[in-house]
Amino acid sequence: MKIIEKITLIIYSIIILILSVICCLLIFNWLQIDSIINILQSIITYRYIATTILIISVFFILLSLKCIFFGTKKSDFYKDNILLKNEEGKLIITRSSIENLVNNTIKGFDGIQEFTNKVKFDKENNIIINISLLVKENVTIRELTDNMQTKIKQVVKKTSDLDIKEVNVKIKNIEAINNIIKE
Repeated sequence: MKIIEKITLIIYSIIILILSVICCLLIFNWLQIDSIINILQSIITYRYIATTILIISVFFILLSLKCIFFGTKKSDFYKDNILLKNEEGKLIITRSSIENLVNNTIKGFDGIQEFTNKVKFDKENNIIINISLLVKENVTIRELTDNMQTKIKQVVKKTSDLDIKEVNVKIKNIEAINNIIKE
């Protein structure tokens, strides 16, 4: 639906621009009102053109009423961020800020070869973190993930004062340690 709204907004803006230019031309007497009336009368006499203009006009009337009375849904900007309000003003914490906190926290753990993380916000602005790990062979997975989940919750809480609902960890693979001694 957003694409349709953008296209109609562009068309609407072009129509308003044309009408504004015509008004300016009329005010400066560079265009005569009789010529505008003749053009409009000749356009309206053709049934198909008049029907098309009527449909477009009704569409724009409905679109204008929708924009005036119903507005739009929550902005995409706030969809990927958390908005905190208080009497002093607003605080917006971005998804990438939380992802960077999580990245820096995970880097502090030994036994991890590679990792990725994805931060999601649910409808109530609860934070859900999904982490995918490639761990080294000699790691106790349960202990590592428990410590990591606890540490991530603590760091995010301390830094942003936000509570994390879930920290989900997926082990992609276990990387074998090569103990080959070169002779």
